[in-house]
Parts: sequence; structure tokens; C-alpha cells
Amino acid sequence: MIYKANDIPTVDFVYFNLNEWRVSKKNIIQQIKSLNWPVIIKPTRLGSSIGISKAKNQKELEFAIEVALHYDEKVIVEKAIENLMDITCCLIGNDNPIPSLLQESVFSSGFFSYEDKYLKGGGAQTGNATQSIIIPARLDKKTSQEIQDAATKAYQVLGCSGIARVDFLYDKTTKKWYANEVNTLPGTLYHHLWKKSGIPFEELLKKLISFAEEKYQKKKQITYTFNSNILTQASSNKLSLKGV
Repeated sequence: MIYKANDIPTVDFVYFNLNEWRVSKKNIIQQIKSLNWPVIIKPTRLGSSIGISKAKNQKELEFAIEVALHYDEKVIVEKAIENLMDITCCLIGNDNPIPSLLQESVFSSGFFSYEDKYLKGGGAQTGNATQSIIIPARLDKKTSQEIQDAATKAYQVLGCSGIARVDFLYDKTTKKWYANEVNTLPGTLYHHLWKKSGIPFEELLKKLISFAEEKYQKKKQITYTFNSNILTQASSNKLSLKGV
């Protein structure tokens, strides 16, 4: 919703919580069907592709939603991108973040699964499965720049600071890209991607410390307290009323 309000392309989706699913199941299913099959079902506040499923019909959909609700009381169902390329952009900074090169993650199933991320070949997310990650991503310069710009915009409108990772879905058939999830504390700090982007791990840590200090100094300028004698006055009025 924030993406759409800020003109950042994202796939069509249906969002609901556990209570809405129990009360308005038929209506929600009809909304999801309007996305057209297949769809991706996700717990909204989980990571590492845990609890995520792909459904090609209503039976698979209902089962997948129950699985997702096992992990979170809020669920999002998205239109699936069939000929998918998974793209990641990491950013560091506060008000003016620095984007990394784009990473393309190669996966074996219909989406970038937990197994692809952490198990196969040592894990693409950890930077160990080198055959499963391509840096920079196999995109033309114009598209790469558009995605980096969108990642920067998403980082800013969501109020991110320090470090975050923005994931994108790229449709290899239509050549269109869509902003997907934001991870505000990416595992391993995505040091392998920053290394390829020209920032080694030691320098990355120094920059993150510097950004944290910058944010702290800025935060110190904000007043979080307000002095008032309203409680004293209220107490005095109460005592006065007792004497009436």
C-alpha cells in the first residue's frame, strides 16, 4: 500500500488477517481468484521464505493459507510471476542511502525457497552458494538503475536507516519489475554483495557504526519530554472539591 501510494510498482495482492479469514472466507477467496492463478501465499511478518507456498487452484490455496496462518495472524496473497528472476538490492545509510550492485538469485522451485537460501550449496543468502548468485544481475543498465532508484525510494519512504535489503521480482517475459519485500536487518549484513560493490566487510562495519552515531546525534536534538503542572492542578482541584 505504501509502495502504491509512492508510485513504486508492486504486484497485485490481497491482504487479510485471521479473523477476516474466519468470518469472510468466501469473499476473500473471490478476491484472490481475481488475481488469476497461480498465486503466492505468505505470512506477512516472517522471513527466509518460511510458510510460503504457491497455489494453482482453490484447494491448494486454502491449504496454503492455513499453513501461513500457522506462522502469522496476517497473510498476503500475491499474483505469482511465472518467468521470475529474483533481484536484491542492499542499501546502507540514513537519509541518503547508498545502493549496492544488484544480486540475481538462481533457484530451483517456483520461488526462492528456504532450501535455496540456506541449504543448497551452502546457501545463497549467506553468499556461499556462488553458483546460485550472480552479481551484478543479468539486467541492462537502464533496468538496473531503475531498480536501484526504486530501492532507494522504498528505503526512504519506509524510514529505514543503517542497513536494509529491498527485494524485487523481475518478469523475464514482460521485462517488468516489481518491488517486493524489505528486510530491515538482512542476515550476514549481505557482506558478500557489499564486497562485490566495492565495500569490504571491515569498511562496511565502520560505515554502519558511523551511520548509527549520525542517527543518535540527530535523535538527541528531538525533545521527548514536556513539563506541565496539569497533574498538580488536578490534585488541587480534587482537594478543593473534598472541602466543599
